[in-house]
Amino acid sequence: MNILEEFEYLNNLLNIYGELISKSQKEILNDYYRLNLSISEIAINRNITRSAVNDAIHKGKQKLLDYENKLQIFEERNDLLKDIDRIKQSADKATIKELEKLERKIRHGIWIIIG
Repeated sequence: MNILEEFEYLNNLLNIYGELISKSQKEILNDYYRLNLSISEIAINRNITRSAVNDAIHKGKQKLLDYENKLQIFEERNDLLKDIDRIKQSADKATIKELEKLERKIRHGIWIIIG
């Protein structure tokens, strides 16, 4: 996985599991992965050491990866989107329209279906 793919993957995990990590880790990961701030910039903005920023990034990233390893919500989301694409190949226009609505919901936040 190249650095761009890693950033995209971690952004997705942050979207899914961000509320499960500490507020500080979430904010630092947001600064680093979404806003593309350097460790030095984050440290200056938060008035903390670069080491503290690096530690928060490392621990927060590991927690996100652990949650995905256990819960596999991102993987399941991608599987659902692949299934939708496959079904769309042989669907009529009305069904495609409904599948596209479902696809938007999956892509933009409704990832867990409890039932």
